[in-house]
Amino acid sequence: MKNRISCLALCLLLLIILASCETVEDTFPIFEFEQSDAWVDVNNATLTMYFATEDQNGDGWIPNDTLVLYVSNSDKALAFDHAGEKIADYRSIEGYTPLSEYSRSSHGSKYAATKMPFSGRLKYQYCEDILIPSEYLQGEQGELHFYLCDVSKTPDGYMMVTLRYIKNVGYLTKDGMVTFDFENCTIGNPRH
Repeated sequence: MKNRISCLALCLLLLIILASCETVEDTFPIFEFEQSDAWVDVNNATLTMYFATEDQNGDGWIPNDTLVLYVSNSDKALAFDHAGEKIADYRSIEGYTPLSEYSRSSHGSKYAATKMPFSGRLKYQYCEDILIPSEYLQGEQGELHFYLCDVSKTPDGYMMVTLRYIKNVGYLTKDGMVTFDFENCTIGNPRH
């Protein structure tokens, strides 16, 4: 009986080890959000962002120059690359505010993700609190859209394309406070 229990324990341990070595089956880069408090001050509204460009084996995606995360109330993804269309300053696009930037030089295992055994959820190596500008939280309710874009410098401006998005993140405001709702949000890749 003791040998049978030891054998079962060993098999279970091997299963856990094999499951934890499973590579992430998703398109990189990838990001997601979490809200820590139900209601927060509208002028200090933050979301925790989890971010990865590669899996634990180093397989993934390397930006051309820079990855930039934008917030907007517009549901139109950013793209300035078709038919030679360029933009002069990627940090100044009307209706879109850059929240965070990740340069090619900072790429590495810091931005890795692993798949958790049994649950299939991702465990990110990197997260940061993102401040949502209050000008995007106007009115009693609305929606936010987040775009992760690849930005490349060219001789006459910048080319950029949205790689991933999280759209339709709802918000409600009341008495100077705001809460976010992720129930109806959509996550995707505009290239597919």
